[in-house]
Amino acid sequence: MARRVRYHENFRTDLAVRVRWLRANRPAEQQASLRTALASFARRIVRFPALGREIERRGTVSYRARPIGDPLPYIVWYSYDTADESAPVSLLMLLHEAQDREGFDPDRFET
Repeated sequence: MARRVRYHENFRTDLAVRVRWLRANRPAEQQASLRTALASFARRIVRFPALGREIERRGTVSYRARPIGDPLPYIVWYSYDTADESAPVSLLMLLHEAQDREGFDPDRFET
């Protein structure tokens, strides 16, 4: 069974912030590039969830980060259950590569 993508509320908020900023400061093509890159990222990550760099592991849940794809300066933070191949890949955060990521805390995303 194939995994699916689940968008955490924090990810949705981060994405909305990015889109608002792009809308106000960049050409419309950059908004389209972000949407296209995100769709491509989601297709890849459900097939190969271990692509990103593991940040932390709690039991069988792996927390990872991976750039969304060139030339966009964004990093997606996500998690998945390594023991359950049908469990979704949860997109947790979307941050600019220059943002502080040292304070990542998986407790914020556990259900």
